[in-house]
Amino acid sequence: MARNELVRWGIDLGTTNSAIAILLGRDVDVVRNRFGDQTSASAVYFSKSGGEVHLEVGKKAKDRMATKPKSVATEFKRYMGESGWRFQALPDEPGHTAADLSSHVLRELKNSLQKREGLPPLHGS
Repeated sequence: MARNELVRWGIDLGTTNSAIAILLGRDVDVVRNRFGDQTSASAVYFSKSGGEVHLEVGKKAKDRMATKPKSVATEFKRYMGESGWRFQALPDEPGHTAADLSSHVLRELKNSLQKREGLPPLHGS
């Protein structure tokens, strides 16, 4: 793919799973994540160590549901647009809106796309 060629891509930000795909000529290719899966769990896990908040997104976050369910946000897309809804993973924080949590999932999808070889760099954060 030439460096100046336009890359067309689309995102499915799902309640349970999310995916990102690119259009290559007339073919649509779903981009695989770092685990080799075509979809990523729409889940965010929060933890804190040494005063610093850490998060995991996708499959690793979903796997934490078995051991730390109160620290994992899932199905938050259902609350998009509800200004009063917040997910509070840690007791000493204000919580996260559905849009905040979705941004973590979108960032993870973007990272998968950026790791795809042969594509020009993406702009923005």
